[in-house]
Amino acid sequence: GGEIVLSAGSTSGLGTTGGRVQIHSGASTVKSSGEVTIQTGDAGAGMTGMMVLSTGEATGGNSGAVYIGSDDATGGRAGSIYATSGTGASGTGGEIVLSAGATTTDGTTGGRVQIWAGSSGDTTSGSIAIQTRETLTSAVGLSGMIVMSTGLSVSGNSGAMYIGSGTANFGRGGSTYITSGDGQCGSGGEIVLSAGSTSGLGTTGGRVQIHS
Repeated sequence: GGEIVLSAGSTSGLGTTGGRVQIHSGASTVKSSGEVTIQTGDAGAGMTGMMVLSTGEATGGNSGAVYIGSDDATGGRAGSIYATSGTGASGTGGEIVLSAGATTTDGTTGGRVQIWAGSSGDTTSGSIAIQTRETLTSAVGLSGMIVMSTGLSVSGNSGAMYIGSGTANFGRGGSTYITSGDGQCGSGGEIVLSAGSTSGLGTTGGRVQIHS
């Protein structure tokens, strides 16, 4: 089919920026504002079209950021953001990958991936739930695995991992629960605490400490 291309003008002048492409829906003072829908078309025997949302490359400075967010609501609930992948009827479901940028420059660190729940002024702050889905249609299927681990370090210390609750100034400190699953037709799940081993001369293996 025919293409539709929206392209702003470029510039070669010092201290100037290229043109912008802006898409705005209509505002409303009495009801809902208009929607903006960007979607690829359906496909019969092939793949549906790909959607790319990305900034350009910067050769002598910082590349641009990408912001996806909802605005504040002064008299109601703030808008939600949903990132979902498709269901596979005859194949695997779609993946969602959050990956920060790498770096090859000495003295710099790779990008961070941060997930924050919303704060609250006078009630409870938001929750963060990371959970795999259940397997319902197969008697031999396994639910998905969750791996929380730091990466390999070839010439220094590997990263640490902290699991804990915050401090309570005027109440009870939060609890930390580590539980394994029950087995209805098999053994219950295990909990294994294992410190790291070492093969270096004059070094000791890691400790396991439990304090009340």
